[in-house]
Amino acid sequence: MWPGPAIVALAIIVGVQLLVGGIFWFVEAVSAHLENRFSLVLLAVLAIIAGVVVLRSPVASVALFPLALGLYWTISGVVETLHAIVAAGLPARGWAIASGLLSVLAGIALLAYPGLGLVTLTYILGIWLVVYGVVAAVRAVRVRPHAAAAPAAQAGPAPA
Repeated sequence: MWPGPAIVALAIIVGVQLLVGGIFWFVEAVSAHLENRFSLVLLAVLAIIAGVVVLRSPVASVALFPLALGLYWTISGVVETLHAIVAAGLPARGWAIASGLLSVLAGIALLAYPGLGLVTLTYILGIWLVVYGVVAAVRAVRVRPHAAAAPAAQAGPAPA
């Protein structure tokens, strides 16, 4: 019986994360005043599409899950790394590059060894998500002083 239900649940969780994260990334990319936001929009759209595909049929996508996740990690890691390299003024740029490179390495490993099986992938994904979460948290803490320095929006309702 186990790990079938756990793997389907994992697929659903990752599908939701991709969909919700993609929506947030898209909104952030189109609302940011960056000259090279195309790569961020591309990454967001890729995440939304991947999330919808997984959520549409999580049981069927379990068989293709290692391939789809490996491709997503590799492509998103390349896009994130290139974006961080090109955007010289990006806050916490080193962490963005590290995050992108970790994603590329995880994606390549998953694509190179699909025979590891979904049970092993569950453990690899768990470790990867912890590492990625730590990197994301560090990036957020590093970016926060830059966000606080930006002019604050006017609080309250807009004047009539």
